[in-house]
Amino acid sequence: MSAFARVLLIVLTMAGMPAAKAACIVGDSPKDSPADPPAHAGRCNAPEPPDGRVTTEQLDAIMKWITQRFELPPSADPPAIVFESPAGLSRMRHGGFVPHPSNQSAPNAPHRSGRGDILAVYNDARRTIYLSDEWTGKTDADLSVLVHEMVHHLQNVAGLRYSCAGEREHIAYRAQSAWLLQSGKSLQSEFQLDGFSLIVHSSCL
Repeated sequence: MSAFARVLLIVLTMAGMPAAKAACIVGDSPKDSPADPPAHAGRCNAPEPPDGRVTTEQLDAIMKWITQRFELPPSADPPAIVFESPAGLSRMRHGGFVPHPSNQSAPNAPHRSGRGDILAVYNDARRTIYLSDEWTGKTDADLSVLVHEMVHHLQNVAGLRYSCAGEREHIAYRAQSAWLLQSGKSLQSEFQLDGFSLIVHSSCL
């Protein structure tokens, strides 16, 4: 982990609750929930994940980092966080989880590694980031995945619309790349995503 990331985590641990403390983080998979609950259902009554992998303070700091550097408005409404198995993430990606007829409300294009592994999915309707249960938050690469998905949350809450899924991904990859660059890393070194792959993932082709 980079010195920047270590300092950030120390600051987050020592910080008090942000103004948006009413927003909550969900730690369990909603696989047994109704097919299409309200966007915020269950979020503010659920505890933070008991293992402490993601905290409300951490989400607040990442949102501020993004909005200070990219063309996205801030939000006082953090996303819910759910840890899911790789198989569960794959089911979400392929329509097995709350399918929607509209591209804008369905889970957006998942974050994949260069090997094709699905690392995370953001669901617009639920305002929820689904992270792999192998995610620990202890590496720059892991934190960059959260940064990427947080961009999608900010895009969603702001009601931004894009001509295709690739256009929506463009700023998410920019933010993720900038986060990694702080520690001398890159999307290529951490996820085997080269320039051509990025064009494919973040363009309207």
